[in-house]
Amino acid sequence: MKVKEPAVKYNAMPSISIMRSRLVQAFENENDADFIQMMYAYMLQKRNEQQAGQSAKYSLSELKGIIALENDNGMSYDEMRMAYMKDKFSL
Repeated sequence: MKVKEPAVKYNAMPSISIMRSRLVQAFENENDADFIQMMYAYMLQKRNEQQAGQSAKYSLSELKGIIALENDNGMSYDEMRMAYMKDKFSL
């Protein structure tokens, strides 16, 4: 016994450049200030999430330079590194 499948038409996704141009056109023709502000906030949120996901990479010379700047406070290397990371990246 054969099973009959419904005829389905699959629409292929357009290329990235076509989708980008359609998005730009939609945003250029948009007049709703609330929508534009919402999209801007979303864009900033996505960028911040992306940057938070990236790991910070520092060379030993950069870390030694940080230590040289704050050598008079009596903190250990690990404490200074953690303080720097908190100041730099608000961890």
